[in-house]
Amino acid sequence: MQFKYSGIMTIVYITFMFGAGMPVLFPLASGAFLVLYLLETTSLHYIHQTPPAYDVELNDACLGKL
Repeated sequence: MQFKYSGIMTIVYITFMFGAGMPVLFPLASGAFLVLYLLETTSLHYIHQTPPAYDVELNDACLGKL
């Protein structure tokens, strides 16, 4: 789970850091988030069947940093 959060935070950081100079990063980032969403929902429906149990500590830390 921490690898997924680190990937999301990397996409957000790179997009907002360099997006003013290269506006094409905003559609690319939204496409990347769409692909991540589709992969997660597909894997939840077909591979895992039940979501893993996580506490809110990791989520709160990620939201605090963003």
